Amino acid sequence: MLVDWPKISAIAALTVLAISVWVHFGRPYLRTRKLKHPCNAFFHIRELSKGELSWVVQDDDAHNVKEIVVPANALVEIEVSYYAKVPFHVEETVFECEGKYEEKPIVEEVIRPFVAKGEVPDTFSYWNRHGGFHFGTRFGGRAVGSCYTKGFKLRTKKPGIYKSWLGFITDEMDGDAKDLVIRVEEKPLTRMKCAIHKGCAVRPNVIVR
Repeated sequence: MLVDWPKISAIAALTVLAISVWVHFGRPYLRTRKLKHPCNAFFHIRELSKGELSWVVQDDDAHNVKEIVVPANALVEIEVSYYAKVPFHVEETVFECEGKYEEKPIVEEVIRPFVAKGEVPDTFSYWNRHGGFHFGTRFGGRAVGSCYTKGFKLRTKKPGIYKSWLGFITDEMDGDAKDLVIRVEEKPLTRMKCAIHKGCAVRPNVIVR
């Protein structure tokens, strides 16, 4: 049986070309697209055994929600968690709500509910002129499958629905997670849909202590 070397050579050349195009163009393009929205972000409601939260009715399970419902003109403790969809290295993170400065929720201070003992200081933190809170970290690597959580004391003001987001300044490009919502109500009644448990709706707490 004769071997069709020209045909084999052509197939090999096309294969090498396809691999080269993928390595130099396809893979970087897909990574760039993923880095625009590099993570899935949630508001984390911890189980009651790990610390009481005044604005929500907790139970024995932890819950992740896209929208939290909190009282107006109050200081509430919240946690924001995110799961990386692609490995990246974050230089600076921003948490901010849309809306007028005098009406929207603003981060008042950082808390570390996950830390049971010891100190884990940020490298820096500051507020921009729009009320967005910026912070850095000593360990900026983000791995797929890992969960990263930040806690805040949030000062709410006027009732309303405020789109909220996490922004990531990386060593490659900027990305974000812009599908979070903070609903501020005079008397919180709207239930929060849990992303972990099917059919689960978490109740807000009307009384804030």
